Amino acid sequence: MRQLSRQAYGVAAMRWGQADFLSGPRGQTPRNLTGFKDSTNNPPIAKPESMKEFV
Repeated sequence: MRQLSRQAYGVAAMRWGQADFLSGPRGQTPRNLTGFKDSTNNPPIAKPESMKEFV
């Protein structure tokens, strides 16, 4: 994106941008490389019934 911004200087202006994919508030799901929130969730390993159902 930086390279594109440099080449378009004076002709086009960036209106908004997305921060890096690993940045964000603590405790929230980070974004993946394509900018989407990763919706994976691991089952709790302390619960044998969950492990039996999902693993």
